[in-house]
Amino acid sequence: MEKQSVAVNAVDSYDQDKVDLGIKTIIDQIGGIEKFVKPNQTIFLKPNLLGPLDPKKCATTNPSVVAAVAKLCKDAGAKVIIGDSPGGPYDKTYLNVVYNRTRMSDVAKSVGVELNKDFSDITKEYPDGITTKKIPILGALDKADVIINIAKLKTHSFAGFSAACKNMYGAIPGLIKVEWHNYFPDIQTFSHCCHDINGVLSDKLVLHIIDAIDGMEGPGPASGTPIHVGLVMASQCYSSLDVVAARVMGYDPASLPTISTAVERGLLNDKYDVEIIGQDITPFINTKYKRVPPVILFKLGKSRVLNWLMKRFANQKPVVSKRRCKGCDKCLKHCPANAVISKQRKNPRKSSRTYVEFDLKKCIRCMCCQELCPFHLVKVKRTLLTKMMYRRRIKT
Repeated sequence: MEKQSVAVNAVDSYDQDKVDLGIKTIIDQIGGIEKFVKPNQTIFLKPNLLGPLDPKKCATTNPSVVAAVAKLCKDAGAKVIIGDSPGGPYDKTYLNVVYNRTRMSDVAKSVGVELNKDFSDITKEYPDGITTKKIPILGALDKADVIINIAKLKTHSFAGFSAACKNMYGAIPGLIKVEWHNYFPDIQTFSHCCHDINGVLSDKLVLHIIDAIDGMEGPGPASGTPIHVGLVMASQCYSSLDVVAARVMGYDPASLPTISTAVERGLLNDKYDVEIIGQDITPFINTKYKRVPPVILFKLGKSRVLNWLMKRFANQKPVVSKRRCKGCDKCLKHCPANAVISKQRKNPRKSSRTYVEFDLKKCIRCMCCQELCPFHLVKVKRTLLTKMMYRRRIKT
């Protein structure tokens, strides 16, 4: 298989002039913006807008990176729309909050582009799909001429890490994403699902960019901590881009299901060879990056009893402090497996009236509760077995 090119450039801060230059450099290195964007086209920029989070938390794509891409597209004579389907409802009220908190509203105003206000959806046929032949996507993505994926480099407690491939899961409208976690509860099928989403949009999804100036380490995608990386990256191949991103984070690409399944599908060769243009990534590889392993559920044959024991005692699980839980019930409302239970406190005078518990018999370990907890109180508890099994997986 022919190696795919990934352009990499060092950018040491989110200063807009530096980001503008860095983004232009990596796009020029793979053909220039004119290769991807034509005059009078509608371009949909798809950043990672996980939720109404301040960009300083590094859970969402930084607005300066989105602004840099938007300027290039606008200068090429295109109409630009910025949008995403965050975790939560896909409606005007919630999206306005997300746009404001992530500062996408500022980008739209300063650059003179639009924010997506089209909340329709459409189901697309995808005969080549492995997990499904029909995929619901945002109506605005279907109406666009070109889609540019602008991901954020960060860890992810379910998938191991979130970059270009995983970012397009946001093409699924609103709470349908929650339902799909229940359809594809194990990480292997979920990874194939992400590839199917990228595949159904492949005729329009022509450019992938990763904001890795500051990334996230630890319990991502929302509860981790910022870490400076100092890079921006771009490629026409999202899987090749993810290989480079994984190596910068100190992962062995083969240990990450969203990348290893790309080999199964013929998107990468089994040696994970990628041609890097521009910046040498060697000085930027961080083996001390606080990585997390993907969730892979251990099973023992077809025995229901043994597999129940493995699920109950050997596999990682979400936990939350009863004392600290705020009782907001966001995890309760968005759990795809209905595995969250609301409990009444006996003495609510010093805290909220309710708290949550997890029904581990129902829990599918998608970690949506950890991802969506607005107070970052849900943790992933790993057993000794999972720690031992994963220790080799996350080493380079």
